[in-house]
Amino acid sequence: MAIVHMSSMGLVSTLFAVVLTITLTNAATTPLSYASPPQRQCGEVNVFLHGLPPTHPLVIQQGYDPDAVRQALVADQHTILDAGYNYRAYLASRLRGIRWDAVGVGYGVRGSNSEILTRKLEEVISVFRQEAKEAMIVFNRSPNTTLEALRANVPLPGNCPKGKDLGFEV
Repeated sequence: MAIVHMSSMGLVSTLFAVVLTITLTNAATTPLSYASPPQRQCGEVNVFLHGLPPTHPLVIQQGYDPDAVRQALVADQHTILDAGYNYRAYLASRLRGIRWDAVGVGYGVRGSNSEILTRKLEEVISVFRQEAKEAMIVFNRSPNTTLEALRANVPLPGNCPKGKDLGFEV
């Protein structure tokens, strides 16, 4: 085994060069970060959101008022469409036949401590991976913050005409 003597300055320079090389190599092969998603055009972004219906027993068990959740979901749908996104809410066979740009799981499913909902989240993510492989998975933080998640991950230019309602079920 050969022992190489190197000054501490030489070692620092060598380590810096290695780190810089690794960083530049990774930068060339890493997709754009979520912080700077590609700009899409009005009417081009199809969004699919899956969540629990407001009257689902697990929604009620978590302390949510079904009427307030329904109102928030309907209001959220209108703001998403008004912003120019094409939008559908629900799951499985409804994913087929459309190229989805973004898919999401509602906070009622993700934010629960329920083992049942944890399994449901895993199932939904698996369906998304099978049926909407190219879609970005986005997460809202309440029933009326889906547009916020969409604007952060699949932004549209301003002043878009209203998007298409691809089907909304609550």
